[in-house]
Amino acid sequence: MISIWTDKPDSEQGVVPSVEITMIALLTPLSCVVHGEKNGDLSVRMEIGTDDEYCTIGRILEVPTPKHEKQWFRIYEIETDLSTKTILARHVFYDLMDNFIEDTRPTNCTGAQAMESLFAGLQYQYKWSLWNFQGSSDVPTKNTAYWEMMNPVEALIGDQDNSFINRWGGVLDRDNRTFTINRDETTYFTVNYGKNLAEAGLHLDFSEVTTRIMPTGLKADGQTLLKLPEKYVDSPRINEYAYPKVRRIHYSDVCVGEEEGKYATEELAQEALRKKAAAEFAAGADLPAANGTFSVVDLSKTLEYENMSNPEIIVPYTHFRIYLGNGNSVETDMLAFDFDAITKEYTSITSGREDMFVGNTIQKQIRRIEENLYTLYR
Repeated sequence: MISIWTDKPDSEQGVVPSVEITMIALLTPLSCVVHGEKNGDLSVRMEIGTDDEYCTIGRILEVPTPKHEKQWFRIYEIETDLSTKTILARHVFYDLMDNFIEDTRPTNCTGAQAMESLFAGLQYQYKWSLWNFQGSSDVPTKNTAYWEMMNPVEALIGDQDNSFINRWGGVLDRDNRTFTINRDETTYFTVNYGKNLAEAGLHLDFSEVTTRIMPTGLKADGQTLLKLPEKYVDSPRINEYAYPKVRRIHYSDVCVGEEEGKYATEELAQEALRKKAAAEFAAGADLPAANGTFSVVDLSKTLEYENMSNPEIIVPYTHFRIYLGNGNSVETDMLAFDFDAITKEYTSITSGREDMFVGNTIQKQIRRIEENLYTLYR
C-alpha cells in the first residue's frame, strides 16, 4: 500500500515546531521504485497520472521497502509531461540535511559516543518535535573526527575521510525517524545452481589485484615521503599468485608532527602505515573482482515453496554466496538495489568486490592460468 501524508507545523518563533502527521489519501501509482545504496542513497521514483491532486513538494510518501513495510519519503521534485507526473522523493532521514553542525569533535570515542556528540552539536534540537530523530551505533572501535560547518548527513555518510562511516565503519539502516550505524554482521543468502540460481554470467577481473603494497606518508616537513624500513607490506595471499602484484599507496593523512591529528614520531606514523596497508588486504585488495550478472529466483513467491515456514529473504545489504557447480563458488556483497514497491520484488541488485572471496577451486584454476600466462610472456 502506497499513501500520501502531510505534516503541518504549529510553529513558535525560536522553537522547532511540533508536528502533526496525517494521511491524506491512498495512491494508485503507475510505478513506484525504491532505490537504495549501501551507506548512501535511499529514494523513491514514482509515476502517477496527471490527474493526481495529492502529490506536492514537501509532502510524504509512505512506501514499503525490502526490510521495512512502512517508510516515509519526502517529495522534493515533480516532473510533469502530457500523461504522467514523475515524483522524486528521498527518505525522511535526509531532513537532517537542513540542520547544521558548527564545530563538533568526537575524540578517541566509540561509535555510540560519536553519535551522541553529533546530536549534541546540532544547530537546533529535535526533542520538541514529532521529528525526534534518534541515531545509535554499536561500533566499539575508538576513533576521532572533526565535523565543522557541515550538515549531519555529510558528517554521517559523506564521502570525506572525516565522516562517521569512514572513521568508525558500520552499515546504515534507516527506519523512518530512527537510524543505526552498527557493525557489519554479515547476513548470507545462498544461491545454488539448479535451485534458485536462474542464470549467471560472471567473470573475474584481476586488473586491480594487489599483493604487495609500498605505503607512504609524510615526514615532519610536510614534503619528504615517509617510508617503512622494510618498504613493503605483503598480503597473506601473496603466494597464491605466480608473482607479486606491487602497488604504492600514499596516505596523506599519515604525517609526522606535533599538531593534533598527526603522529608524534616517525615510528608511530610507520606503524599506522602498516595497519593501513593490512586493512587494504582485509578489504579484498588482494582478490579479483567478480563482474557480470546473476539472476536469483525468489523461492518465497513460488508455488513449490509457498508453505515454507522460514524461506530465505534477501535483505539489504546481504552477502551472496553463489555456488556455480563443480565445486566453484563466488561470494559478493549487495551494494545497491531497485525494489518495486507495488509488486514488492527486486528489479535490480548491484553487487561488487567488497569483502570479495573466491572459492578454493576457482583460485587454483586461476593460479594455473596465470602461471601459464607468465610462462608465455615473461
